[in-house]
Amino acid sequence: LQACGKLCLLDLAGNDRADRADTDAVRLKDALHVARSLAALTEVVVARGRRCTHVPYQSSKLTALLQDVFFSEAQPRTTIIV
Repeated sequence: LQACGKLCLLDLAGNDRADRADTDAVRLKDALHVARSLAALTEVVVARGRRCTHVPYQSSKLTALLQDVFFSEAQPRTTIIV
């Protein structure tokens, strides 16, 4: 019996707090990176859903990292994003 899998834990916290007045520059910069990563992830999901010939996996580190986790043709995957 051989088991094979991959577990990715990503901390995307902070995106919802970027509009506070007391947010410093570092938090704002982090929130912008998170927002860009989530936008890139949305673009990838939409492109895959539409079966586009080009899927922009390399548009962010997040989508490049999760490329094989989300969209493997070899076997079905279960993905949970919280």
